Amino acid sequence: MKTVYSIFSMCFSGLLVLNGCSTPGSPAAGNINSGTINHIYTSRELKMRPPSCLYTLSQSEIVAGEYADINLPTEKGHRITSAFVPEPLKVEVGDEVQLSSVKCEKGAVPQVVQILKRRH
Repeated sequence: MKTVYSIFSMCFSGLLVLNGCSTPGSPAAGNINSGTINHIYTSRELKMRPPSCLYTLSQSEIVAGEYADINLPTEKGHRITSAFVPEPLKVEVGDEVQLSSVKCEKGAVPQVVQILKRRH
């Protein structure tokens, strides 16, 4: 009986380890905070028709830098999030970037922290 229990324990432990290797957010799934610039907003767009994440921006926040939509890969395809692009960074549509976070919540807008790869 001890042998059967030991074999079962080893198999179950192995299954847990293998399952953990493929969970979302693990290194095998890639960098979950990176995506591709899909659209760069103009000041006029942000004033007239801002996306839901950027709806509460003040005029001073709008002129403080650029804002862009980022196409983020997911297990089921992709999703779009809006992000602030600080002044020293100059991005173009198609650039791959890293974000501070991927969720726009509680008034905190994700921020582009670095350009990983230029589109060209």
